[in-house]
Amino acid sequence: MKTYKQIPLENAYKVLNTGALILISSLSADNRNNLAPIAWNCPIEYDPVTSLLFVCDKTHQTYANISETGKFVVCIPHASQHKLVVDLGSCSGKTVQKIEKFQVNTFKSKQYQLSVPDDCIAYVECKLKRIIDEESVGIIMSEVVYAEVDVNAFTDRLLAETEFGKTLHHLGSEKFISPGNLL
Repeated sequence: MKTYKQIPLENAYKVLNTGALILISSLSADNRNNLAPIAWNCPIEYDPVTSLLFVCDKTHQTYANISETGKFVVCIPHASQHKLVVDLGSCSGKTVQKIEKFQVNTFKSKQYQLSVPDDCIAYVECKLKRIIDEESVGIIMSEVVYAEVDVNAFTDRLLAETEFGKTLHHLGSEKFISPGNLL
């Protein structure tokens, strides 16, 4: 039998959050780009189209942008982009133009023409369905309107066990892991 230890309730998310970290690309009503890392996300439906949710602090620029425009892009960064993820999470899009500050090379998404960092594994364009207010955060619920993925990282599923499909998983602070072997 395994040995268990109690952890503080405020650290419980660290054992629950096993999904890939995402970057949210959004644009303010006055055309300011923003890229923000988000760890808490989940697909919630796939029929007839994929719907997903993520949790966002209501004081963040990403929340304001999505509330104003109703659209955003979910980018799946490659494990090799962990420094970019840390950089993007180190400052606020309210006061910093992150793409310029960190010299992020990007291309435009097909539908919304929002910035997608080069070398991401995939990107998914979404329209806002609704926001559930929960104290200091908003649960952003959305519907996918368009998606693209690196041809080398996907067959009928994401090939996370291959070099091409290595995603990032956030453990807290500046600690990340990437998937290992297919079991």
